[in-house]
Amino acid sequence: MIRFVGETEERLVKIYNFLQYFIEVCEPDFVMFEDIQLQANGASQTMFNTFKVLAELMGVVKMVLTKNKIRHECVLNKV
Repeated sequence: MIRFVGETEERLVKIYNFLQYFIEVCEPDFVMFEDIQLQANGASQTMFNTFKVLAELMGVVKMVLTKNKIRHECVLNKV
């Protein structure tokens, strides 16, 4: 198990570095991941904060993939 601890910004930097390492080692051709969505029904401040952090994480992931010229797609789970 890999754990990223610290403040949000510190964790995002650690995740960026981990993804960069992973790409160098595994050399993926394509990455697909699930999009995020905010549940408007009864959305609380906690849910909004979680959505915000996930959006920042998605930005980090897309940035690493784009920087390394790796094709990627984000799909919305409609289940």
